[in-house]
Amino acid sequence: IDCLCPHEFSCVDDGGRRLKEVEADRVYDFLGGLDPPYDGVRSRILALSPVPPPLEAYAMVMEEDIRQSAMLGR
Repeated sequence: IDCLCPHEFSCVDDGGRRLKEVEADRVYDFLGGLDPPYDGVRSRILALSPVPPPLEAYAMVMEEDIRQSAMLGR
């Protein structure tokens, strides 16, 4: 899907900007695949500005998973 977005690089900063766009798209894809029990953490991540990098978003979801597991005694 990365190749479907047109991108023109006119300066050195454009590469960094494009990388951030790609990372944000990956976070959106990841969050879109979460099950309903993770709606709360999904909302919290989407409320952050800028959207966190993929590994940070994943860590936040894993923290929520551990919290839910502890509460439900799984």
